[in-house]
Amino acid sequence: MLEGWLMANFIALIAYYRLFIALKENELICKYSPADIVEMSTNIYKFKIGETWTLSETNKKTIQLFNKLKIDYLN
Repeated sequence: MLEGWLMANFIALIAYYRLFIALKENELICKYSPADIVEMSTNIYKFKIGETWTLSETNKKTIQLFNKLKIDYLN
């Protein structure tokens, strides 16, 4: 169980660092932290209505930020 916990934390650390690098490369690190991006992502849901998958409403600012960081959550 400990090995699984360590592996999950290692993968989370890699994802956090990649977010940090993307923010730094786009000169957004002074405005946003990786934790801010994760918090924004928690409000995005994909759900099925009938036979089609639909994305929850997302504000324009979040969409523009994700596009600038090349985060492909919205597709």
